[in-house]
Amino acid sequence: MKKTVAFVSGNFNMVHSGHVRMLQFARAKCDRLIIGLTSDGSDGADVPYVDRQFLIDSLKLADSIVELAPGGIGNLLAALKPDIVVKGKEFEGGENIEASVLKKYGGSLIFFTDSTNEILDQRSRSESLADYGGQVYLKDPSGKYSERDLLARAKKFNAVIQKRNTKKKRVVVVGDLIIDRYVDCHPLGMSQEDPTLVVQPNKVKTFVGGAGIVARHLASLGLEVDFFTVLGDNYSKTETKEIINLKNDVNLFSWVDPTRDSTVKTRYRALGKTLLRVNNISNHDIDNIQQEKVLARIRSSIKKSDAVVFSDFNYGILPTNLVSNIISFCESVGKFTVADSQSSSQVGDVSRFVGADLIFATEREVRLAVNDFKSGIQSVAARLMEKTQCRILVFKLGKDGALMFRRENVRYPVELRAFNQNPVDVAGAGDAMLSTYVAAVTLDIPPEEAFVMSNIGAAVQCSTIGNSPIGSVLSSM
Repeated sequence: MKKTVAFVSGNFNMVHSGHVRMLQFARAKCDRLIIGLTSDGSDGADVPYVDRQFLIDSLKLADSIVELAPGGIGNLLAALKPDIVVKGKEFEGGENIEASVLKKYGGSLIFFTDSTNEILDQRSRSESLADYGGQVYLKDPSGKYSERDLLARAKKFNAVIQKRNTKKKRVVVVGDLIIDRYVDCHPLGMSQEDPTLVVQPNKVKTFVGGAGIVARHLASLGLEVDFFTVLGDNYSKTETKEIINLKNDVNLFSWVDPTRDSTVKTRYRALGKTLLRVNNISNHDIDNIQQEKVLARIRSSIKKSDAVVFSDFNYGILPTNLVSNIISFCESVGKFTVADSQSSSQVGDVSRFVGADLIFATEREVRLAVNDFKSGIQSVAARLMEKTQCRILVFKLGKDGALMFRRENVRYPVELRAFNQNPVDVAGAGDAMLSTYVAAVTLDIPPEEAFVMSNIGAAVQCSTIGNSPIGSVLSSM
């Protein structure tokens, strides 16, 4: 298995917190970290080499320290061939000899941003933060896929999207619309009256979540999307469209239920960590009249579609009777169906999507569905596939990656590790994974390749705070 090697160089006459953060950043990106320490007599090397070497070694971050002679950076890199070279952000605008050497064998140059405030601000943007050099850094811990291979697959996927753009495929998405709010706070300290953390809110950002972001992901990946949902009466249809920023390629079909509120989830965060989540939800089922309205309108869209996606968060938008009627209609007209029924803070049952062709589920969701928390993964996966008669099950394992089971060969699933080992925000990773997979198979990409692409989509989503359409990031890779 090929190990990732990173390289950092410098004088290091003294080591301050900025140096430590940069070295920790480099350490997290690799399996082996080499530090090039300038030799005595080099420009700016004021402390004896042996003392500087002792100082760097005491940090216990480097696997090896090598002496760097004046003007010898190019030859040293050519000999070591590191996968990554990390430099401070302040060097980005200058001449970087490393870039020309790295280009010859496909290495990457990353400019690390030392400012904590700037890092936190960058994390709120809709771009990858896995490296601060403007690239998406992907890593397969198993060593099966190199970063170059993963990027090549993303580019190939983009080429397929562009080729099909003149004749778009159509997907129907039905499920719960969720509005995600992120309140960025500054921690003030601990209350003296009681053991409570005190924070000061700085800014609020709003993102679309739930089935809404699935619809936007799919549209950003080149598909025409019809999105069906039921809204609460706390937001008008116009306000909802403004909040979720629906583009012309997402057709919204919604009904207002006066007995419920639209789902709003608020996360209070400080220094990149979530302190508290507050959910404003209504989780009773929509009534039979609402179900009939949805079913009557969705049938015509299904007839014109290539796939139907159930994005179920178990807040009452998809009662079992409505699900059964939609799947039965899809079967009668030969449409591909996909189901994702989430059980996080709420409890659901993915096994009620009987007849769906493809199911996405976490380990907890699978075990809840078959009521088995002791048997092995393969056993519970096989039982869920038998219970639902699905053809493919994507079994999500969080930070450990995912497995793809196929009905004809349940004993030998395809395994992938998570491609983002340093996630910024894991919320929405499953939606990105689902959307990328559906887009890929709808564009006639084989299931195994679609599975790899879905894992790339999840890795990209984990690199940002909040949900943003995945296609815009993938297209820049």
